[in-house]
Amino acid sequence: QQSSGSCRSIPEFNIAAALEECAELFTYFGGHAQAAGFTLATANLPRLREKLNAIAIRELEDTELIPHLEVDAEVRLSELTGDTYTHISQLAPFGRGNPSPIFLSRGVTVIGAQQMGGNGNHLKLKLKQEDTLWNGVAFRKGEALHDIMHQPVDFVYNLELDNWRGVETLRLNIVDFTPTVI
Repeated sequence: QQSSGSCRSIPEFNIAAALEECAELFTYFGGHAQAAGFTLATANLPRLREKLNAIAIRELEDTELIPHLEVDAEVRLSELTGDTYTHISQLAPFGRGNPSPIFLSRGVTVIGAQQMGGNGNHLKLKLKQEDTLWNGVAFRKGEALHDIMHQPVDFVYNLELDNWRGVETLRLNIVDFTPTVI
């Protein structure tokens, strides 16, 4: 009996090279540093798991695996306009090979926030920097509501056009945030 699988990796771990080290276990394998696929005898699955774990331990031993965000530009909220979104939209379509531009704004105050979603998992935010107001949404960040209220916060986000009940509104899609270090 045969099993097939696909792999996605992190930049610090070359999955194609790891599979190459396990070549004797496969009837087929191929891919590149970040993604690969394979077919092997189902009986070889435990040995594959064992070998891949050993390779990962060896290759990542001195690597600090902390997620990081690539910020494209640091901007003030007052610099964001409808024209900004129009220009960004010309770079579409966005996806894995062409991610949406990520912005950073520092020292932003949350002047209004509410949890949303069935379990309050998401946040709907009203943000202010100087005299500029923006709406934002932070998916899967509902637990941080009290950590960001009424203090300066640094936000990392992209711009998105929200279409709710036929009304289009430009908003910040919050990727991450942290209290501003003064």
